Amino acid sequence: MNIVLFSTYLFGGAGANAKAIVSKLNTAGLNTSLLYRFGNKSEDFEICTDRWYSQEKVQKAMSAGMKNLFYSTTSENAVNWENLHAAIPQKPDLFILLWYSQFLTTEQIVRLYETYGVPIVVYMSDNAIISGGCHFTLGCNRYNRGCGTCPQLESVKPDDISFKTLKQKKELFKNIPLHIIASSTWQQKLVEESQIPYRSIQKQMIGFPLKQISTDEIHQKFDSLKKFELLWSASFISEYRKGLPIFLDAIQDLDEHYPEYAKRIRVKLIGLDATKIRKELQFIEFQTVEFLASNEYEKEMRSAHFYINSTTDDAGPGTLMRAVHYGIIPISFPTGVASDIITSESGFLLKTFSYLDLSKSIRDAMDLSMEKLEDMSLKNLEIASNLLDEEKTFKEFTQKLVGIFKNHTILENTTS
Repeated sequence: MNIVLFSTYLFGGAGANAKAIVSKLNTAGLNTSLLYRFGNKSEDFEICTDRWYSQEKVQKAMSAGMKNLFYSTTSENAVNWENLHAAIPQKPDLFILLWYSQFLTTEQIVRLYETYGVPIVVYMSDNAIISGGCHFTLGCNRYNRGCGTCPQLESVKPDDISFKTLKQKKELFKNIPLHIIASSTWQQKLVEESQIPYRSIQKQMIGFPLKQISTDEIHQKFDSLKKFELLWSASFISEYRKGLPIFLDAIQDLDEHYPEYAKRIRVKLIGLDATKIRKELQFIEFQTVEFLASNEYEKEMRSAHFYINSTTDDAGPGTLMRAVHYGIIPISFPTGVASDIITSESGFLLKTFSYLDLSKSIRDAMDLSMEKLEDMSLKNLEIASNLLDEEKTFKEFTQKLVGIFKNHTILENTTS
């Protein structure tokens, strides 16, 4: 079985996820290639469709901001079809779209099926496939009403790119076997309520290698606690879909109205714009780290007490899943995989996207006894073992891919 997976970038969260998935598929005996546009090739299975793109042009595209990164792919920012066709290995049996923004237009997705006649699987690293291309920035629900008044694109229908793209998908996806694998119950529900035609929808998160963290280590972390350490995984300061304004307002609320709590916390920011974000909040003790190697990231996560997941639209927040692996107590909005893995015994799942609720949950967490917090931390290790084990979840993911391929083959043979 030959698989081709699409990821616009080899770097960032989606790029790292793409590389890991392709590597594991090959290990499982499924011959898989990774097609990408931007990044530095490091594995034989990685195939670039645009070899003339320099790192300088990549940085320019990245710095252009939300409009280029997270919105509708047009013919101007998509891959050239001839280059794409030439890069695809011979006789693919299955396509997987992981991240296709700035890579494939709706017409090109349809053309892939018309050219190769194989099923197309979307493993949702974001929600772009069921919208006009956006990721529901700022909690926006315009995608479900047909877009057309996007505050980021600053355009109105019928000229709005997202409106046109969503209209295209409603029509063109009727003609192809589009199979969707969502990483969470929350995301699966979004797909089922969407206006996008699809052949099947299944849920499957992919876990991480379980880390060895002892109960003694957790006991020591809470027994020797001097300040509560709040981990927030920062990205770009303009990336509002990650809930940055809500997080900043919650911390501000603590400082202005609950100083007795504010003085007991230390916020740890990790990400490219961590230092810039730090400048927004001069009144709280902060630690900022812009880049970490894997072993350093592990060390920083082990010391944290709470992970703040304020994202309003994340499909499968990997940092939240990693935090649970390390026994960190999550405080999260009910997006992505949060509602699938957080219980009242292990963390705090907010019901609204209010900074006031986030502030209150932080205070509620700090009011618990050390014994209770330690129990919650240990509960997260149990959840990780039961739900987020990489070997188990990836085996289930592989079985779903093989099932889609076999069912498609049977159907093709029956109708031909």
